[in-house]
Amino acid sequence: MDDTTKRVLIVDDNAGNLSVVAGLVSKMGYEIILAQTGKEGIMSAKKYSPDAVLLDIMMPDKDGYEVCKVLRTLPQTKDVPIIFLTAKLQEDGIDKAFDSGGTDYLTKPYSSNVLLARLKTHIDNSVLKKNTLELKDKLKVQNQFLENIYEDVEVGLFVLEVGENHKLRYLGANSMFEQIMGIRSKDLMYKSPEELTKHFSKFTIEELLKKAEKCISEKQKINYKGRIITNEKTVLCITTLSPVTGDSGEVIRIIGSSTDITELEKAKHELETHKNNLEKEVEQRTSELNKSREELLLAQKIAHIGHWNFELHNDHFTCSKIVDKILGMPLSQGVPISKFRKLIDPSYIQRFDRVLNKIFTGFREGKKIELRFISAEKYKYIEMNIKPVFNGNRCEYIFGTIQDITARKQMEIALTKIQFAVDESSDEIYFLDKHGQFVYANQTALKNFGISADKLSSKSIFEFNPEKTRQWWKETWEVLKKDKKISLQTVHRSKEGQEYPVDIHGQYLKLEEQELCCIFCRDISRIKKYEEELLKARDEADKASEAKSQFLANMSHEIRTPMNAIIGYSQMLKKSDNLTNEQTKQLEIVDSSSHHLLNLINDILEMSKMEAGKVTLSPITFDFINLLSVTKSIFTLKAENKSIFLEYDIPSDMPRVIYADDGKIRQVIINLLGNAVKFTDRGGVRVRARHEQIDENILKITVEVEDTGYGISEDEKEKVFSYFDQTESGKMSGGSGLGLAISKGYARQMGGDITFTSKEGRGSTFSLTFTAELPEKKQQNQQQNKKSIKCLTQEHEGKLVIVTDDNKENREVLTDLLYDAGFQVISAGSGQETLELLSKFTPDILLLDNMMPNMTGAEVIDEIKENPNIKDFPIIIVSGDVMGKSHKLAVEAGATDFVSKPYEIDQLLEKIALYTNAEYIYEAPGSEAQDMSNEKLSQFLSEIDISLFNSLRAELENGRMKEFTEQLERLKKTNKAAGIKLYRLAEGYEYEQLFKLFGIDLDDEN
Repeated sequence: MDDTTKRVLIVDDNAGNLSVVAGLVSKMGYEIILAQTGKEGIMSAKKYSPDAVLLDIMMPDKDGYEVCKVLRTLPQTKDVPIIFLTAKLQEDGIDKAFDSGGTDYLTKPYSSNVLLARLKTHIDNSVLKKNTLELKDKLKVQNQFLENIYEDVEVGLFVLEVGENHKLRYLGANSMFEQIMGIRSKDLMYKSPEELTKHFSKFTIEELLKKAEKCISEKQKINYKGRIITNEKTVLCITTLSPVTGDSGEVIRIIGSSTDITELEKAKHELETHKNNLEKEVEQRTSELNKSREELLLAQKIAHIGHWNFELHNDHFTCSKIVDKILGMPLSQGVPISKFRKLIDPSYIQRFDRVLNKIFTGFREGKKIELRFISAEKYKYIEMNIKPVFNGNRCEYIFGTIQDITARKQMEIALTKIQFAVDESSDEIYFLDKHGQFVYANQTALKNFGISADKLSSKSIFEFNPEKTRQWWKETWEVLKKDKKISLQTVHRSKEGQEYPVDIHGQYLKLEEQELCCIFCRDISRIKKYEEELLKARDEADKASEAKSQFLANMSHEIRTPMNAIIGYSQMLKKSDNLTNEQTKQLEIVDSSSHHLLNLINDILEMSKMEAGKVTLSPITFDFINLLSVTKSIFTLKAENKSIFLEYDIPSDMPRVIYADDGKIRQVIINLLGNAVKFTDRGGVRVRARHEQIDENILKITVEVEDTGYGISEDEKEKVFSYFDQTESGKMSGGSGLGLAISKGYARQMGGDITFTSKEGRGSTFSLTFTAELPEKKQQNQQQNKKSIKCLTQEHEGKLVIVTDDNKENREVLTDLLYDAGFQVISAGSGQETLELLSKFTPDILLLDNMMPNMTGAEVIDEIKENPNIKDFPIIIVSGDVMGKSHKLAVEAGATDFVSKPYEIDQLLEKIALYTNAEYIYEAPGSEAQDMSNEKLSQFLSEIDISLFNSLRAELENGRMKEFTEQLERLKKTNKAAGIKLYRLAEGYEYEQLFKLFGIDLDDEN
């Protein structure tokens, strides 16, 4: 039997009736189930689930009413149509039939057509009802309106008896017919249509008779739609007339059904409209559902949530691909649960099995558990939602979701660690509210305060901080809200009553609506003790540093004069004609050693100044291009003597005049260039310069010195900039090993650095970078057109200068220079002598040495300031203290200005003019020296005092041009033109000519 064949259960104790009815019903294609007793009928109903039941009423064991009641209690037949078959049914029997659950009844004898029509109608109605219910489940809310329509569809049934001459009379009608037609069934019984003119209109009766006649004559079912007009209403109906023939083949009855379609017709248009709207709504909701599904899948993907399903009957575990990604295993195609279980960390297996066992024993609620999986040798934490689905008492399958919570779990673990660290921290950590009440405290704070966590909320910070009040906290809270943090040192009181210093850092925090201050509090008792010890140690270190600085200051002031004497006398003795070869050799050793010692002392002093942080920049506006030319001229002859090239690559756009420390730049370049020439025996040395604009007036200048010399091995590169540490080639060539270290310090102080690259046997490239300023155009022009001071103007001649210096030679040199410039000069050899002079004279300016015995320059200034009888006048400190202490003391004592030795005479004269309003007569460069030729100048130098010549030669040979130009002032006393000529050569950086004039061998590395 296919799914569309209907079963009909026929129950009748009369075998003949069973046979007849079975024969009729089987013609309809129904499957027949026969039963001769009520009990047998009930058993068959349970077994075969019939689609309809034809039930005899009068049976010996159970009558039809009892059987009907039982059938209505069975799930197989509770909704199927049950039609009673009886010989005669009284009115109370009808009620009893329907009360027991009957759907319809037929009285014997009955027409087969009527039987079959009713049976078909009821089966169809049952199917329709079932389909309607299924449709209702599918369409749910969207199809509610249509479901209601299907549920309310009812058919009015009536029976017409066909008599002689096709005379018709009503045999009965159901309640729906009564409702539709507005007439009771008993008022129709055995009446012809013509007798119902009081209720139906003539048109309605004639229409019915006409269609019935056609049905009888053609013996075919007639369907027609028409209006039925009663005395109360007009109803639009669809009427079906089905003929029932007798044994003779004549039509003996007509089974009619009328369906009121009045409201349906009215609703038809509305229904069509609603249908269209419903389809649109379904389409829209389908689209929204698809979109929601896509969003759900996307959300699951973002949230690392996948779904899974486990079918218990076949041990089949499936999941979404997100689960594959989470667990790192291809499980979405389906695997046994055992394979899934193996992925779980063994320490978590028990909690998973515990949930499954509860489900297997009937646990129906959902469960959420956390598991740890081993994925690609890494731990993955997941949250697994488990929901069982039961069929009766049996769990059919389990489904749920899997979410990757690894990040959250790791955060929880991290928070646990942080909480542990906070609780175990040696610092007190606690939260206060805006009233100073405790909200939280770590274990250290609770221990120090001597309180338990459950009593914390009743405590305030004021109980443990004797220095602070509620008013203080109120003010502090306002600062905290504004600045978001506070820092202070105060004291806390321990549970024993002992006070201890603490360092507090507070941070403002707002959680939800609660304002808090998070406090980190550290016991600084030990730190305070260490600070006291450090202060004591610092004082001792300061004293030691002061002693060192004083020693170096004294050495820098005193050591040069005797050393210059040694060098000068050795040079003078070498010119003697009566020296033996051994004596000449010994003098050469003395002279060379003296120069080496002097250079070493200068380097040590510079290193000490750098270590003490006392090296300062003395920037001036100068001609940078000329400075580069000077460095080239210094080493040109030496390079020629070694048969190596010396090339300079200076771009045309290089700024000529800059503002920087020319002395340090010159010293660094000479150091780099000297090393390059010294360590190059073939090839040559190339100097390149370039610049870049950092800001509007700020330049970054780079000078590269590249040589093709020995180069530096990899293991010796780290020694290059170390104090007193030299490469092997450096040790062989001599020197202190301080030059590059000091030069690097200078470069960094000037905002740059010295770097290098080198390959052993191929040469080295050293790069100097420093920053410089671009002076204004006016200053550049002044620098390029600089004129030398000749003397005071006639109007300003005779200004009085007092010169104080304990060194007679320095005092005499400065006195002569100032006198030649037109000043009146009085000199003093000590501070006390200066004070005596000031009691008699009021100078226009005082030039005061600082480092003198018995009374320093600073002490002299103090005496002057305290003496009301001495009028106020400018004071310039002139000192040879390379450590800078004199400058600092002079400023603190109240000196007007400071000039360091050696000084440039024009620089000193300009400073004197600045504070005395003096005016000078200037001469163009070379104006007084143009008449003296190089031959005359050489002849003059051969005739001057040997000590002065050696002193000038030494300063020139060691590149100390300030000292050289200062010494020239002494020379001017003997021959002013010669002094000016030499001064102009120095100012013009004509070092090659100067070296020739003083007989200096440029190939000499010293």
